[in-house]
Order: sequence, then structure tokens, then C-alpha cells
Amino acid sequence: MRPRGFVSGCRDRGGPSRWLSIALTVSLAAAAPVTTAAADAGSVERYTGVSSRLHSLTSITPTAPEHRDHPGLALVSAMVPWRALEPQDDSFDWRTMDANVADARRRGYRLIVRVMAGRASPGWLAGAGAATLRLLGTDPNAADHCRWITTPVPWDEVLATEYEELMGALGGWLEQPDGFGGWNADHVYLVPISMPSVLGSEMTIGYGSNESCPPGTGRAGTTLAATNRAAWDTLSSEGQRRRWIEAAWRRAIAIHMRQLPAATNSVIAYGALFGDGQAASRRIARNDVARYRPRLWSMYTNLQPSVRDDVSLGPWSERCRPCHRVILTAIRQGGAVGFQAAGAAVNDTARSFRTAIEAALARYEPSFLEAGSQRIDRFEPYLLTGDRALQARIARAAYRCLGSTWCRASTGDRKGGIPWHIAMARGGRCRAYPSRSDVS
Repeated sequence: MRPRGFVSGCRDRGGPSRWLSIALTVSLAAAAPVTTAAADAGSVERYTGVSSRLHSLTSITPTAPEHRDHPGLALVSAMVPWRALEPQDDSFDWRTMDANVADARRRGYRLIVRVMAGRASPGWLAGAGAATLRLLGTDPNAADHCRWITTPVPWDEVLATEYEELMGALGGWLEQPDGFGGWNADHVYLVPISMPSVLGSEMTIGYGSNESCPPGTGRAGTTLAATNRAAWDTLSSEGQRRRWIEAAWRRAIAIHMRQLPAATNSVIAYGALFGDGQAASRRIARNDVARYRPRLWSMYTNLQPSVRDDVSLGPWSERCRPCHRVILTAIRQGGAVGFQAAGAAVNDTARSFRTAIEAALARYEPSFLEAGSQRIDRFEPYLLTGDRALQARIARAAYRCLGSTWCRASTGDRKGGIPWHIAMARGGRCRAYPSRSDVS
């Protein structure tokens, strides 16, 4: 099994005031100083930028077809429902993920391994003693909207124990050889945190809208919010569950830090807890990002523009000021950030889609942008292939960062190349530190 430590001997040139992490691979000669002349701009593009987010709540999504359709993608987000990865307690099915790693290695992209909990958790959790809750689905864009779902109680002790075992198994898989002199972890960009989620991997938990569920759903004619609130109220008061779920997210973060290799970064998708105005998210961004940097990244899903009174479009920061403050807090604490663009139901025009992304790119310098596969299909020139494609602009920012950094590798490099992590600061000042230990 490979070591989980960092390689020493890296120094920076300048004191950055603000960091954004960019995952890069730099070839380093053993025990020799390296300048950016040794770096390949093309390799930089393969390891940061735009990700296609695949979707399934029942099976692990293969990434090869998506990258074959869009070879310019730097990243592909594989959805990994917990129930599909661990269909029985302590019995894991890695076949699709092994194939995904093989394709990523062969085609030169990286994976976001999105293990989905909450409504995608395995049924055997209840048999193992985990408390569960029956709710109506709150996502208006999902097939289970207003239909019954069963989810583990986010703060349940059995859930936490089983999730730690799950992450331990994932950590062991990441440390397995990829069959070509590397490791599975070399092909993984991020692992989202998901344990206390209801939706699957987002922090957002709410009661749903005050509208009546439509005919043909689980509770046609009843109010979604009232039904779900009554279910939650059987467990605790609203204030209690906010505190308990926030603590559960912190526990899940700590599990990732313990169980995944030190070079494997995790990301938390912030959101409101029962209408708390993003208060829990901001506390996590302020305290936990600082504690676990550079390994804990931050993101929001549903990136979209604001619509002003005169019907003009404004940045996402106007639409959700509390969310904006959370992201700024994470950045100030040294964390990398990213976004998932909203789907067609919200970003229904090219103008709205681009307005939200361009404003976020200018304001936050995100390390990655996720979009659904249909968004990739529709906006491929803008995202991947055009003269000013988003993919290339993020990669150029990473390459400029790389240009101001040099490191010396420790002796004993087995393959003549060590993956390093580059932290990008405003103004081009950077610090490099090892992202993965490949030395004996």
C-alpha cells in the first residue's frame, strides 16, 4: 500500500494573500530543481477545468461514453450511489469504477467520485440499526419530487460508523495500483462529502415548497412542506436538528480526512439547513476549511444569475448574498472553490448560462465548473472547444500560476515524476506543495 504522507522540500516565491488550489501534474527529476520550462501546458489542461456531471441514483455511471463524446473535458463526475457501490454490508462492487479509472488514464482526464448518500443510501443500513426517515422528495427537477423517499437520519451513529467504513474502503481502493505504474488516486480529482445529505451529496436540507403535490405523486393535493416538517418534528425541534446536522457535516469532513489518502481532496457542497440563511455553511467555511486546507474544497450547486427588477441579469452574488459570503469566507481561509451550473430549468438561455459563469469566474477564480451532460452538449464550444473556451481559460490561469513556482523533489522518486498541488494566489503569486507521495 502506498504511503499517505506529503513529500518535503518545496518552497514558494512570494507570500500569497489568497489561495485557490489547482490540481496539476508536473514532471520532476529526482533531487533536481524544476522550473516551469519542464511543464507542459497541455498536461495542465487535462487536470483542471470543466466537469460533466453524470446522474443516476441507482447505478454507478460509466464515464467513458461522456468523455468519448466530449474529449475536451478535463474532468468527468461519476455518480456513485452508495447502494450500488456497497449493495450488501462490507461487500463492494468496484468494477465500474475500475473501468472509469482505466478510461481516465487512457484518455487523460480525471474523475470526481461523487458517492451519493441520503436518498441513495443502501437499504441494509436500516437492518444494521440506522434510524431512517420517510419524506417526500423536495427537488422539483428530480423524478422523486413529491414521491416518498427513505433517508437515514443525518446524525445517526450507525450511519456515521458505516460511512467511515465506506470511506475506508474507498481510501483502500484509491491506493490500489492502476496497472500502469500509478495509482487509482492519480486519476481522481475530488471526492464530495455526502454522509448527512438527504439529496445525495449537497448540504441543503429543507421542507420543500408550500405548493400542493400534483396528481400521480405520493401525496397528491397535500402540502409538501407541511408533510415533511411534520416528519422532521417527530425527531427534534428545528433548532436541535440544525445543530445536530451541522455537527454531522463536521464529523463527515473529519472522516474524509482520516480515511482518504492525504493527497485526495474532498469537497463540501454548501447549502441552507432548514432556512438558516447559510449560517452553518459559513461556520464550516470559516473553521473547517482553515483546519483542513488544502484538502477541503468548497462549492455551491445551482449557479445562476440574479434577475433584477428591470429584467437585466446580474451575478450569482446578488441572487444569494449569504452564499456569496460563504464562498468568500472559504477563499479567505485558503480553500479552493468550484461551482455546479444550474440546469436548463433555470439557465434556460445561453445568456443566463454565460452571465452566471463569467461573473463567478471573474469574482472567485474557481478551480472547476460542473455542468450536467445536457449543458455540455448544448454549450460545448463555450465550455470546451471555442477560441475563448472556459476550459482553456481556467487552464491558462493554472499555467500562469505554475510559472512562478519551483520545487525540489526528494530523492527516491520511483517514476521520475511526482504529482504536485499548486495553490494559486491573486496576482500570480503561488506556492507549491506535494499532492501525492510517490517516493520510497
